[in-house]
Amino acid sequence: MPPSRSKQGQWLLGIVLFVLSCVVYLPVLHAGFIWDDVVMVTDNQSLRDFHGLRDIWFSTKTTDVYPITFSMLWLEWHLWGANPIGYHVVNVILHAIGAVLLWRLLKRLALPGAWFGAALFALHPVSVASVAWISERKNTLSILFFLLTLISYLRFQSSSGKKWYALALAAFVGALLSKTSVVMLPFVLLLIVWWQTGALTRKDILRAIPFFSLSFVFGLVTIWNQHYHAIGDSVPQQQNLIEKIAGAGCAVLFYLWKDFLPVNLSVIYPQWELRAGNVLIYLPFVALSGILLIAWTKRKTWGRHVLFGFGYFVLMLFPVMGFFDMYFLTFSRVADHLQYLALAGIVPCFVCCFCAITKRAKLSTSIALTSGIVVIAVFAVATWIRAGVYKSEETVWSDTVKKNPRAWMAYNNLGNTLFAQKRLDEARSAYESALRINSEFPDAHSNLGNLLVEKRELDNAVQHLLKATQVQTNNPKFHFNLGVALAEQNKYDEALKSYATALRFRPRYSEVHNNIANVLLKQNKSSEALEHASIAIQLNPNSMEAHYNAAEAFSNLGKKAEAVAEFQAALSLRPDSASAHYNLALLLAMNNEVEKALPHFREVVRLKPNDSVVRMGLGNALAVLKHLDEGISEFQMALRLDPNNAEAHNNLATALSEKGRLPEACEHYAASLKLDPQNVNAYLNFGVILERLGKRDEALTQYQAALRLKPGDETVQRQIRAMANGSSPTR
Repeated sequence: MPPSRSKQGQWLLGIVLFVLSCVVYLPVLHAGFIWDDVVMVTDNQSLRDFHGLRDIWFSTKTTDVYPITFSMLWLEWHLWGANPIGYHVVNVILHAIGAVLLWRLLKRLALPGAWFGAALFALHPVSVASVAWISERKNTLSILFFLLTLISYLRFQSSSGKKWYALALAAFVGALLSKTSVVMLPFVLLLIVWWQTGALTRKDILRAIPFFSLSFVFGLVTIWNQHYHAIGDSVPQQQNLIEKIAGAGCAVLFYLWKDFLPVNLSVIYPQWELRAGNVLIYLPFVALSGILLIAWTKRKTWGRHVLFGFGYFVLMLFPVMGFFDMYFLTFSRVADHLQYLALAGIVPCFVCCFCAITKRAKLSTSIALTSGIVVIAVFAVATWIRAGVYKSEETVWSDTVKKNPRAWMAYNNLGNTLFAQKRLDEARSAYESALRINSEFPDAHSNLGNLLVEKRELDNAVQHLLKATQVQTNNPKFHFNLGVALAEQNKYDEALKSYATALRFRPRYSEVHNNIANVLLKQNKSSEALEHASIAIQLNPNSMEAHYNAAEAFSNLGKKAEAVAEFQAALSLRPDSASAHYNLALLLAMNNEVEKALPHFREVVRLKPNDSVVRMGLGNALAVLKHLDEGISEFQMALRLDPNNAEAHNNLATALSEKGRLPEACEHYAASLKLDPQNVNAYLNFGVILERLGKRDEALTQYQAALRLKPGDETVQRQIRAMANGSSPTR
């Protein structure tokens, strides 16, 4: 399907390719964040400010050492924050630009069907895993630098212009800083030179040395990062070298098959059993080696093209074949997103083969063109459908477990999604499915434990959380979760031990310091609690809970001004915190600042209109400020919500008496004392009202009841003497 020779035609073909690449991904505009998008974007503190940008470039705090990728995400966070649409749009645009660059590269290599090959890459369903998944920004970004490196190097080869060589080197650095899986690019450069000329000279090797040097350095950094950050004490694979070689052959054959016939795609494919005693696992490697050997013997003719296309494919897959440990290998040896760069080479090879077959068979141009259009249409529809699967966590993981019922990681992730939606029974079933498949999976134990805490099955929860800490001893999150469960059981000392263990593995763990503060407050150790709450605030100034705990500690220590400031800080971070509003209101009221407390009481009632206690708080504030009608209304509402609230009856009676509604006041004093017969003041106040109503005998009965509870009380005795002398009641 040769493009127009005119410049205008070239531009038109490029625009068509770009638009097609974007249109098939329209379903992702409705997609959200999935899986490790939370780690890379929504919960990534490095994206929040300039300090984070510095950390991206000059520290190892990010999940991977991909500073250009994270810098781009940093910029986007400041553009659209936690709205996933922007990230998806950028991913799609990068993929579309990559398709256009691939077309220009294939044109420069003079490969037949260049536009068609680039279009198939753009519309290939396997690409969806990289384009529709925000975390794979590293793929869609690195391929741009990767292709620019190849294009620039080819320009250098043809013109010897040093600027093109410098540009190629700079672009390669950009690719490495976007994703280090491009480390095989120097081999690709030599492969292209060999394919074009049939030999490699000393000059070719020398020119490639700077590229190899960069690959070596960045490769070591990636291996270190995987070992110390991503993998931890997990064991991704237990195979020996021979078994890994067999697994590599299986992986190449698997990817070839999916690229040729992209059906039944899944985020996580079944894990393979690679055992040396199974002869079948070596067949793919033997077959592929045989093909390469035959091609090598025919390298003067057709074999050179096979070695070029297939060699590129194998080279780009080499970092993810299983020779190097990475966390993904713990649950699958293959994944669609791992072959994104390799796909960009093998699909054009299929096209070249198709062009050679049609030429040899002497098929008409119209038949070839029609065939190409049909393939593009089929791939476009398949990609559209596959992109829709990435709509949400639930759709992704439901699709995965349907296609791979042994995917314990997928069941765990589905459980997390259902848990977040408060579908606890479904989430529990998903976690239990994960554990039936992999009983030693610590994440599923920990997540199920958290769910059981929510369901108040605390003993069972602790068992699962303890198991998680035993399987993966150095994971601070697991020790933190165990501490939470123990604290819920009121086993505060044990909880503090778990939190201390979490801090040993991660000293700057803000949530742990905050929870320690919370436990210490429950143990009435306010000074120690304040220390940990202050550390939590230093580590994460945006922690509402830490400010809240600091406020509680200050309040307990009698430092009212500091407590007020911390409650206000907590509310600035979470204005809808009813407990913060309520406690701040109480603190202000006790400090005789009822006017300032009133708006907070009102806000608590707005947030929790069916809570009798908060209605009581607002009623008391209104009564103090002599807004008696409103106060009475709040007390009455409190009693509708809780008719057995003795304090509400008492306070309503007091407000009614101040309004002169004495008979009603008597009813509520009586109700209050029936519910709480130990309230001395209620007896006294009830007696005063009865005396004012002329019911002196009944009043005396109330005074005597008060004296029985509090013998010798001067106030009650004075009231009795006044009544005996015929004086007016004084309360």
